[in-house]
Amino acid sequence: MRVCGIIAEYDPFHKGHAYHLARAREISGADYVVCVLSTAFTQRGTPSFFSTADRAKMAVQGGADAVFSLPVAFSVMEADRFARGGVGVLKGLGTVTHLAFGCEDASSFSLLEACADALESPDEALEALYLEALSQGESPARARASALEKTLSLPPGLLKKPNNVLALCYLHQLRRQHAPFTPVPVQRLGQRDDQETDGFLSSSVLRRMIQDGEAEKAFAHLPCPDAAREALREGRFCLPDALDQAALYALLTAESLCAYSSLQDGLPDRVAKYLPAAASLDALVGFCSSRRYTRSGIRRFAAQALLRLPREGLLDLPGYTRLLAFREEARPLLAAVKQNASIPVVAKAADHAELLSDDIRAEDIRNLGCKCRTPLLRQSPYHFRRNQP
Repeated sequence: MRVCGIIAEYDPFHKGHAYHLARAREISGADYVVCVLSTAFTQRGTPSFFSTADRAKMAVQGGADAVFSLPVAFSVMEADRFARGGVGVLKGLGTVTHLAFGCEDASSFSLLEACADALESPDEALEALYLEALSQGESPARARASALEKTLSLPPGLLKKPNNVLALCYLHQLRRQHAPFTPVPVQRLGQRDDQETDGFLSSSVLRRMIQDGEAEKAFAHLPCPDAAREALREGRFCLPDALDQAALYALLTAESLCAYSSLQDGLPDRVAKYLPAAASLDALVGFCSSRRYTRSGIRRFAAQALLRLPREGLLDLPGYTRLLAFREEARPLLAAVKQNASIPVVAKAADHAELLSDDIRAEDIRNLGCKCRTPLLRQSPYHFRRNQP
């Protein structure tokens, strides 16, 4: 059995995602394509616009055979930890043979592999260049990119493109976790913030269109618009700033801001400096952002405080995943997962409340920003059959 894995957010699942999924299946020759999906909070540091359940539903309707969860303790984190969790879940399923990911420079894939090899066994020159870039005020991600660029004589800008950065993180995690997956790079089409290129709109543009009252125009760019349309009609969406004041309060009342910093590199002190005068989370982000501290990184920091996810208590690798959605044709795959998985694969959340405590809390907090609330303990995997709504 050949199984191709994809790690994604799908907020929402659009035509570009459907293209990527189809190309991943074609290139890998997979019998099944499975997705690991971020949950209630995303890498942007904001609650997901569409719910975990709705995004999983869109994915299987759009061509995925099964969708599994990325626990929130990995989904609302920096790229390295996000990738670590995604690869960890796919490896834990015990059936995955390939890992597909989009990148802006698929033709330069060999260079990304060379970067991953260098990160796995860094030499003194790479370490020195990394520390030098940090001392000049760069963020860890940018410092790493700068060091690799100089050490390996990379084309300028190769590691400044977000999908290339994630691709590198995935390749690094394949090596660190000894995951026996064949990497499948897929050339990304379109540009992230353009209104339309190559016939695709990005998720960020589509979310803005929906917020600006152009939902039907946005839905025309979704392969399966009915799920998104229903979620919007029933109020299951969460605006990006819906929980900003709650996050600001969480920072103000945190016993120790340092508990939520992975690097102890000054961000907690910077947040504490500007926090008393910040009337909003957006204002705080503006005060604190710099070359070293990105806006999304500061928002992730605030989200981690809101969700009560101190670094010291987090697992290095996912200890479970949830089955979120599957197609009827994927039953042989699920049987293989049941037989071979090395981590618990939860179908009925109510039977595993203690194990899922972080995700339950995250879903409950996200629901505070929605008009319609569906607690995680009442959710079941979505079962998609052909010719059904």
